Amino acid sequence: MSRLSWLASLILIVGCTSPADPETTYDSSDAESDGSTTDSTSTTTTTTGLPTTSTTFATSSSTEEPETDTETADTSPEACGNGVLDGDELCDDGNDLNTDDCLNDCTPASCGDGFVHEELEECDDQNMDPHDACLNDCTNNVCGDGIIHDGVEVCDDANSSNTDYCLNDCTVWSCGDGFVNSEAEACDDGVNSGLYGSCTSDCSATMPACGDGIIDPDWGENCDGDPGLDDVVCDPVLCQLDFSNVKQLFCRGYCTWDNTWGCGQGDADLFCRLLTKNKNSYATDFDVVPALEEPGFACADPNNNSIVDMQGIDPRVDIGPLPEYGVTLDPLYFQSGSIAETHGAASSDVITNPVCANP
Repeated sequence: MSRLSWLASLILIVGCTSPADPETTYDSSDAESDGSTTDSTSTTTTTTGLPTTSTTFATSSSTEEPETDTETADTSPEACGNGVLDGDELCDDGNDLNTDDCLNDCTPASCGDGFVHEELEECDDQNMDPHDACLNDCTNNVCGDGIIHDGVEVCDDANSSNTDYCLNDCTVWSCGDGFVNSEAEACDDGVNSGLYGSCTSDCSATMPACGDGIIDPDWGENCDGDPGLDDVVCDPVLCQLDFSNVKQLFCRGYCTWDNTWGCGQGDADLFCRLLTKNKNSYATDFDVVPALEEPGFACADPNNNSIVDMQGIDPRVDIGPLPEYGVTLDPLYFQSGSIAETHGAASSDVITNPVCANP
């Protein structure tokens, strides 16, 4: 065969052979979870010696979660507040209270930490100033503790006395406050008028007063304290003799109080004035009877020397005159003990039971 004829035959054979379809495969091992999708194509050679195309697809889907700024609680075993003493913690009571023995930073509660420890502290102001509302021992600053509360107290002497320089309300004493400063004042009634029963305006001297133990006639006193007379008391407010319990007035013969012989209306009127302390009083009725075995107003005759007791002593006491009662008789005799014993018991010796009018 000629060379030309052989080449034409070879071309004819090749032209009659159909090329193989490309092989398509999916390789799942090529898919990575890296959030991307890839396509790949590879070329292989078949047994026929002709090129064969192989296409491989690798597919994956994105699984990334969105970022967040939310912080999560520390739940590690060594966290403060887990109730277990860990690491350098000084305490851990498993709660976040700042009013118990352990604070929420796991340090022990103490005076000055700024938190009021229940049942142990009254206050806690986290400072060392002893002159504010909270003292350095975490107790309230109160009057009487000996520490001046700035802006609230003027003084504080740690006692409840009102007779020294600092009163028990933590104010400074002064004349007129109603309390006697034992080191600086003679008196202080809060009025200090300079009148009876009061004090001088400068608190330097007391005025005459009922109860001072001194009888001050210029101020209307005729007693001050127990007068020492049976059935007679001293009015504790006026310091005047109170005869309201006296039962008889002796007025027989020359012993009359009225300058009229024997017992009569004038004697009864004087008796009413003594009983009521009213100089305008008078008797509307009375009895004249023998002397009683009782104390009473004795014979008013100073010249009667027969009035003696069992010891031969005249028991009469001069208590007059009593012009504030409307009785100017002087001497004015009163006798403790029995009038009948020393004066006798005639039929018309004394006036009793007067009915007194008090205009």
